[in-house]
Amino acid sequence: MTSCYIQVNIEYKSGLKSFTLTPNRKHLGKSLARRSTYAIISDLMNNPGSRNYILKKIGIMLRQELTIMSSHKTKSILGSQDIADMKKFTWSKVLDELSLKMLQFFIRCYYFAHTDVDLE
Repeated sequence: MTSCYIQVNIEYKSGLKSFTLTPNRKHLGKSLARRSTYAIISDLMNNPGSRNYILKKIGIMLRQELTIMSSHKTKSILGSQDIADMKKFTWSKVLDELSLKMLQFFIRCYYFAHTDVDLE
């Protein structure tokens, strides 16, 4: 039985480094060589280590987006310290505000999900 290895060469300023891909990364190497964005993402999500890393990064991005949306720099009913505003407080106003902000957030997510990435 013949073994098949995929070797990756990376050119650094200090010189060329060669790495042999492990069997669970072999398909990813082929996807990278083909520059197939969909296949690269699928391969990364199928690997438990890279999947956890990607999900952690997505969680960080979501937290940052939600922090921006709820910051004092954006006009928000929740950030108002005016007594008159506090007396007019209703949950429906909060839901309206969140739905508008979340709509903008999901539009951005949709844009990035449907934008081709150039791998060159």
